[in-house]
Amino acid sequence: SFDDAAPVEISCFDPAGRCVNRWRVGTELKSRRARRPGLQGDVGRPSAGGVTVEMSETKDAFEIRHGDLLWRFEKNALPAVDRQDGSKAAWDVGRLVVTPGGKDATDGGLLTGWTCSGLELERSGSGGAVTIVVRGGYEHCDGAYRYCFEESGRVRIEYSFAWRGDGFRARELGLALSLPRECEQLSWRRDAEWSWYPADHIGRGEGQTVPFPDERALRAGKWTVATWPWAHDATAAGCNDFRSTKRCIREYALLANAGGMQFLADGDRHARAWVADDHVAVQCCHYTGRSAESFVRGLDQDELYLSDGTQIASFTLMRLI
Repeated sequence: SFDDAAPVEISCFDPAGRCVNRWRVGTELKSRRARRPGLQGDVGRPSAGGVTVEMSETKDAFEIRHGDLLWRFEKNALPAVDRQDGSKAAWDVGRLVVTPGGKDATDGGLLTGWTCSGLELERSGSGGAVTIVVRGGYEHCDGAYRYCFEESGRVRIEYSFAWRGDGFRARELGLALSLPRECEQLSWRRDAEWSWYPADHIGRGEGQTVPFPDERALRAGKWTVATWPWAHDATAAGCNDFRSTKRCIREYALLANAGGMQFLADGDRHARAWVADDHVAVQCCHYTGRSAESFVRGLDQDELYLSDGTQIASFTLMRLI
């Protein structure tokens, strides 16, 4: 009977003979979107012994020593993070992302014109937890960030902003940060839509990649016959596998030989990264709508319309290493 039949694999090839998609059909292969188990492995677990959180204050800045990392909050600048050896671990941590939809879609639609109206210490818990509130605004919205430093080693960045001005169609809402260029070893685990994907499919539930796994793809001309998978096709911002949005993440990490960062979520956040000049840009969004690629826009959910007064509020949970 059909119920006992082995899965059937169907492959689709383009005129050049490249496999562009592959399906495996069988009754035992069901969608996984509805099944979202609790956090697994070490996601969200406190570090053994906890992480020390210390704070110092100057006239114009707060400094947070969070384990081996030093966070510096200055007037009119989002925080930068240094390691003990003085090297940068990250900067512009917590930039609000409002990526425009439609014909104006771009990579990393970051708001400009940030102005800080105040820094304050909101709470210092008895266990050493510290929260820094950064109030201010951009050209089209104003509100506040709350950086909550936990002894677990995690940082919870909450954001609440009100959109000001004319109506606006957004395809992404969330937070972004910049990492050193060497943080290019991407790995992820997510709540995938299906239980099986080809090994090189950019939508697979778990995977690892780097921006340029095959240099031939970066050097290829318009008429080059590709001998590498489509996932490795690349622009200066990285290959398709590296740049693509990983939806419904549990873990999303960008690491170097020493250091990096990790987003932690419960299947309700979406992350993507790209190479930008001398650094790696990465963002974690609570809303991701249509793709920037015109030929798949009809397959994705509608863009979100922001009218005057619309609240943009959520949080991102992360760990810097």
